[in-house]
Amino acid sequence: MSFLFEIFLNLLYLTAKLFYMKNLILFCAFVLSVFFTNAQITHYTFEQALIDDNVRSIEEDQSGNVWIGTISGITRFDGTDFTSFTTADGLGGDIVYDIMVSSTGDVYAATSGGLSVYNGVVWSNFTMGDGLPSNTIWSVEEDNLNQIWVGTSDMGVAYYNGLDWYVLGVDDGLVASGVKVIYADRNDNVWFGTGNGVSMYDGVDFTNFDNSTGLPGLLVNDIIQLYNGNVAVATSGGVGIYNFHSWTSITTLDGLPTANILSLRQDYAQNLWMAASVGLIKYDWSAFTVWDYDDGLTS
Repeated sequence: MSFLFEIFLNLLYLTAKLFYMKNLILFCAFVLSVFFTNAQITHYTFEQALIDDNVRSIEEDQSGNVWIGTISGITRFDGTDFTSFTTADGLGGDIVYDIMVSSTGDVYAATSGGLSVYNGVVWSNFTMGDGLPSNTIWSVEEDNLNQIWVGTSDMGVAYYNGLDWYVLGVDDGLVASGVKVIYADRNDNVWFGTGNGVSMYDGVDFTNFDNSTGLPGLLVNDIIQLYNGNVAVATSGGVGIYNFHSWTSITTLDGLPTANILSLRQDYAQNLWMAASVGLIKYDWSAFTVWDYDDGLTS
């Protein structure tokens, strides 16, 4: 996808996480106006097209379809039409916490009833009966070896190598058993965000980070890798930046408008975009700019 559209989709998702928007198109117009034009924001609504207005995840596939995960199933938008999928259509669970499109084009949905996979024709599901440690899947990611990782609500993580599931938990070194964020970096590490810090897994060992090691907050909401190779972690206490040697932090002491940062994206100009309860924040590494309700950000 184009980078600007990727930023648009991701920031749409970030604000959906914040406000559970009923009027998503309003925010679409807002973000498009931020990136592409200074035109006045136009208000639209496709409330009746979504299966539910409580949006939890958004992803775009290689064909340009936008997949929207809600608490009542998934809606796919192809640019013209909306198609919804529920358990009646083969989805494992109606609550969709996360969506990931794999390198093969399959759509993976982390649901309340296991991991669901759509091959373009039908849904198939992985559950505890197939080797998952839990049926409540909070997050899903593909690593650089094309292994599929899932994070569960209370039973650690598991990865699938195409044949079998392998489970890793607290006893193996994971920092906590509930994993809401998984991120595979370009260095072949897999990161896990929890309510008790973040774990980095190199394929052999876990390295854990919390307040005592420099992470600004224990609750981890998002993880990305920056263009310079550093890893940025959105937490309840600000943003932590890890250079694989030590942490630096962006917090309210640096002028961050709020401590709890929900998600992150970086644009081509290397600005860091953040979603927070105060609105949408852009950080150019010297100053913060905030867009909020007064600028047209919807609630």
